[in-house]
Parts: sequence; C-alpha cells; structure tokens
Amino acid sequence: MKEYELIVEKTQPSCGGKSPRTYDFYEIETDDVVAYAKKREGKEVQEVFTTVDGVQVVEFVSGASTIQYQFTAI
Repeated sequence: MKEYELIVEKTQPSCGGKSPRTYDFYEIETDDVVAYAKKREGKEVQEVFTTVDGVQVVEFVSGASTIQYQFTAI
C-alpha cells in the first residue's frame, strides 16, 4: 500500500455569502486511488488525470458542483 496526502476540493456556485470552495485534508493508504475515491463518493468518475507535479486527480461532477480528490504520494 502507498501512503498519500489527500485533498478533497469541493466547488459549487457561490450562494448566500458562502465560500464556493471547501477543502478537507487526509493522510490515507491505498493501492488504487480511483477505487478509493469512487467508494467514498458513490458516484461515477468524470475524469482522472495526473498533474505536472505528479498529483493524481480523480474528479466527480454533479450538476454545478465539482469534487476533486487530489492524491500526493508521501
């Protein structure tokens, strides 16, 4: 199993003065980042990609909201 720092970024349209982005931070262990994210969200994955910095991103879209799971190996 690999260890990751996980950032879950939730984006929604701004409404009622609430911030349009929220962030949650975790340290996790998994062999499959896509399966891990799918299990937590219970939704179909929209996109999977790796940034130039090596961060693996799993993205979900629901209506006007976007949820990104950003996995950084530690």
